[in-house]
Amino acid sequence: MIIFALLLIGINGLKMHRRIRNLETASSTNSGQIATLQSAVSTQSCSIGSNAADIANLKTRLAS
Repeated sequence: MIIFALLLIGINGLKMHRRIRNLETASSTNSGQIATLQSAVSTQSCSIGSNAADIANLKTRLAS
């Protein structure tokens, strides 16, 4: 009976270890995706700033 209980504890421990490892992998993947999204947002912000400058230049040309 004791051996059976120890065997169950060992199996559950291995399952928990596998789950933790899978969560760490998923967390690492999500971190990479977040960094990619932050880069994309930064690029879009630069593009928006450039477009705003172009619009201002066009307004100046049209006004003159």
